[in-house]
Parts: sequence; structure tokens; C-alpha cells
Amino acid sequence: MHYIVVDFEWNQPISFNSVAYKKVEDKLLFEIIQIGAIKLNENFEVVDEFNQVIKPTHFKKIHPRIKRITNISNEILQDAPDFIEANKRFVEFCDKDPIMLTWGSEDVSVYKQNLDCFEIKYESLPFYNLQKLYSHNEKLGKQQVSLKTAMETLSIEEDTSLPFHDAFNDACYTAKVFQKIKDNKTIIKYPQTPKKLKHVSKMRIVKVTHQVLSVKHGLSQSSVINPVCPACNKECTLVTDFVPQTPNRFISLAKCESHGYLYMQMRFVRLRNRNIGMAYSISPAGKLEKAYLKAKQYQNKINPELNSYNTNSVILEPELQGNMPFEDE
Repeated sequence: MHYIVVDFEWNQPISFNSVAYKKVEDKLLFEIIQIGAIKLNENFEVVDEFNQVIKPTHFKKIHPRIKRITNISNEILQDAPDFIEANKRFVEFCDKDPIMLTWGSEDVSVYKQNLDCFEIKYESLPFYNLQKLYSHNEKLGKQQVSLKTAMETLSIEEDTSLPFHDAFNDACYTAKVFQKIKDNKTIIKYPQTPKKLKHVSKMRIVKVTHQVLSVKHGLSQSSVINPVCPACNKECTLVTDFVPQTPNRFISLAKCESHGYLYMQMRFVRLRNRNIGMAYSISPAGKLEKAYLKAKQYQNKINPELNSYNTNSVILEPELQGNMPFEDE
């Protein structure tokens, strides 16, 4: 018995109106351009590793966002094999009867779609979701946390020479989490089934409650620094500072004397008129919200530069947001 911890990086069409996308349409939304994997034996010891970049044959131009996130460029992929050859090498590396692990559920769906598009027989490899096992052990319920957050919670140090969003580096970090997580043999309780990916125009609209001048201005609004309990309309006390989730999303805890802890969320978006909008909400805080905020506080303590919101240079999202395009969502 052996384990394969795998991660994929993928490209996407420059536009869903492009000729490249229209040739394949929903047969291929994301084209894999890197496979990274770590092989562990039954004692969870690393025995082999795999790192392969892949030259795309459908979406040949690397999307600017993908290049920015992964640092993978067309120049890097110029002499790389295509997906068919790369996958052949990967399957040989996996060997017989592997237990496949990923962090989250997206990788297995993208991998299955690539196999189908390139007409490669899917061998029904048993994939399992380590992210779910971690959430179970940390009593986070259905809440999903990033690989980086899990590493910080488990006191696994990031190697600055191995940046995230590289398939091999992420596989290495995921393997370290797997080695350190308790009851890791129970991973087989968290199987994954590939979901069908489909391009959809479904969007969610962010309900803006305030128009503000900047992020700092939004977080200084009276309704934010003097929150009101939605149950009794009485003023509450802020219990925590504003904790960044991302550069444009913040959370905090407040406390009502009558109704207990409340979970505050502030999200900043770029409006169609180019102004800045803030979506503010406050609701009862349960164990999950408290645990999540605590984890974010710990993350920002380790990375204090994330704690700064005094900036007007934040890249804001548009007020319309899309999801990972799973057909059954």
C-alpha cells in the first residue's frame, strides 16, 4: 500500500468567446499544465516524487491571471510534453493500487475532464479529500480552510524557496500536513467523486450596504465600529479587531449583552460606477465562526503585513462574482 499526494495547476481560455474555447466548449474548461506528486509508503515516509510541466495544446496562451498566480509562462512550457505523454509518466509513477490524496475537491474534477477530453481511459483511481479529514479533526464542520492555514495550525513552516500555487510545492506541503495530521489512516472515510464541469453564466450579486471612499473609510463607519444586534437593536461591543480574510474582506466578533457573540463580515467591491461599495452583515456567531476567526487571527499574527487595511491600492472584485463551474451546483 502506498499514498500519492497530488496537485494540479491548470490554464484556462483567455475568453469563453475565444476560438480556442469554442473548439472544445464544455469538454475542457481548464487544461492541466503541471502535475506535482509525492509518494509515501505505508509508514507515511516519502519514497519518491514527481514534477512535470505540460505544454497546452488547446488553450495555448497562458492566461495572465494564471501566469501571475503560478509563475508558469509559455516560455517555461515550450519544450514540455503534451498532456497525453505527461499523464502516461504520472500513471507509471503512481504504480499499482495507489491511494490518491488531494487538498480539496477541484483537482480530481479537472483531472477527470482532461482525461475525457484527451480520450484517455479513466482508471477510477481512488481519490480522497485530505481537506475534509483536516476539517473533521479540527471540528470545523463543513468549513473549508486553505492549505496554508492548515500548515500554520499544525506548525508546519513554509519554505520561502517553495512558493504556493506550484503543483509540486503544494503537493509537498500537502504531504507534510498528511504526515502530521492525527488519524491519517482514516483518510479512506473521505472519498471523492469527480464532478462534471460546465461553463455557466450563473453569478451571485453582492448586496452593497454602503458606498465608501476606501477600505479604511468603510471600516470606520459608525455601523461597523458601533454594531447593533439584529435581534434587539441594541448597541454591541466589538470584541476583536478587524481581521483580514483577503485584502478586500474582513471579519470581526461583537458581543451583545442579551444575545451573545455576533459575527461581522465586511466585504469591499468595485461598483460599476467605479466607486467602492461595502457589503456589511452581522449575524449570530456559532462555534464554526469563532474557530474560523481564531484561525485567521493566528494566520495574521504570523504574517503581520496581512493586517494592514490602510490602503487605497487594494485590487477590488467586481460586484458580480462567479463560482467554480460545477454542473450540479
